Amino acid sequence: MIHNPVFLESDIIALAELVRSRGLNEETKPESKEKLAGRIQLLHEVIEAGIRALRDGDAILSQRGQESASGGAEQQ
Repeated sequence: MIHNPVFLESDIIALAELVRSRGLNEETKPESKEKLAGRIQLLHEVIEAGIRALRDGDAILSQRGQESASGGAEQQ
């Protein structure tokens, strides 16, 4: 999947909105690669933020699960 990522249409639309909001979109291909580099950096930021959110969310869910398990044991 890393070599051949699969993006849903909704993913592409959302990413395009982020690209436009950061002024990284292009109507014509310029000589400068600055906006292309910006779009690549943005994609890396999106992936990093998603991984962080899932990792942190999993930690929170794991902590809640442990609290529920210990709370359930105390009630018995």
